[in-house]
Amino acid sequence: MKLKVITSNPGKVAEFQEMFGDLGIEMEHAKIPYDEVQTSELEEVVEKGMEALRATGLRDFIIDDSGMFVDALKGFPGVYSAYVQKTVGNDGVLTLMEGVEDRRAVFNAASDAIWAVRP
Repeated sequence: MKLKVITSNPGKVAEFQEMFGDLGIEMEHAKIPYDEVQTSELEEVVEKGMEALRATGLRDFIIDDSGMFVDALKGFPGVYSAYVQKTVGNDGVLTLMEGVEDRRAVFNAASDAIWAVRP
């Protein structure tokens, strides 16, 4: 079975292939544009993306969203991690954390998939 990974990040395709390869699922990189809702919740970004892509009739795909959530910054950059990395980079985030002793952070991801089960 082949599953389209809808992303602009080829690294995500490799990650999914590593996770699902042993199950006989082949990942295919697909750059299919869709409107990505701007919200602070990973799950909502994925849920709205799934609704938009399902409405096109597309099947056999997976999407995800992920981000780094810094405790001292009240979860920032979170879902905006890619944008923050592109605009201010690590130096910008570290500037925001000057004087912060507790620099704990977590990296979270949410994903969803839809595929047809074939005999």
